Amino acid sequence: MVGPTDTNTPLTLSDWGPKLRKMYNYWLSIHPDDGGLPTRQDFDPMDIPDLLPLVWMLDVHRNPLRYKFRLLGTALIPILGKEATGQWVDEAFPDITNSGAFDDYNHVATTKEPLYRKGTPQYIVPEYKTIERLLMPLVDKNNDSKILLGISVYT
Repeated sequence: MVGPTDTNTPLTLSDWGPKLRKMYNYWLSIHPDDGGLPTRQDFDPMDIPDLLPLVWMLDVHRNPLRYKFRLLGTALIPILGKEATGQWVDEAFPDITNSGAFDDYNHVATTKEPLYRKGTPQYIVPEYKTIERLLMPLVDKNNDSKILLGISVYT
């Protein structure tokens, strides 16, 4: 569940920032009773209104594996320099496919395991030195990753 950090030191939930902890605990709370993973229908944005400006969602497309922005939180738009909702990730940010961020998307989409990362941003956002990011899968009725639910905090 823990992605690489700049020091390669795994961080435990107690080390995470409060916004990411809150998002992770919310994601855990919407798991169905049968022990499966949550779906988009389980996720209600109104349950986390204070986090929404930092939340983003990617639709997972297969054959080939590719991602499209379903949502990009309003606090992230000025950081990333554009509103990318509705755009393919690799078209909105062409350099991302050569970054660790893209590898992380692929990891979560294929393993269906959440992934935490704290470290230097994996693609250029010059005004920010650190990103703390959490990626979590939302699945479809066949238990395939359908959406990557993310939250990012830049400092």
